[in-house]
Amino acid sequence: ATGAIVSVVKSAVDRSRPPVGLRLAVETEPSFPSGHASDSTALFVATAVIVAVVVFRKPLLRLVVVGFGFAASALMGVTRLVLGVHWPTDVFAGWALGTLVALVVVSCALLVVRFVPAEVAADTRRVAIRNSLLGVCNLQRSAR
Repeated sequence: ATGAIVSVVKSAVDRSRPPVGLRLAVETEPSFPSGHASDSTALFVATAVIVAVVVFRKPLLRLVVVGFGFAASALMGVTRLVLGVHWPTDVFAGWALGTLVALVVVSCALLVVRFVPAEVAADTRRVAIRNSLLGVCNLQRSAR
């Protein structure tokens, strides 16, 4: 979802990147928003929130896990600035977009999990496990 939104916004805004003399990497597509910052924020924050909500019960541990998710995405955004391939506003917009997408996706996933009856969820897990095992067996047979 993040990649699609970034693509549309990059085409619509069509902002040029910082001057070539300032860049340490070659980038050719428009600058706004930062796709790296958006994608990494969506991935790291969504993963951190899911882990925090599903795995941990203590609020402090949840806060630490979500903090690591944001820290990882912050590092990605900072690298884009250090490489000189984005303006600071590109990275800020990427962080905002990635956070928004992560929260929407996680909220939808948690709502689905909450309202799916336990029996259906257990059957779905069994089917998913069976299909994965069958897929692995088929891969092993085709490799022989």
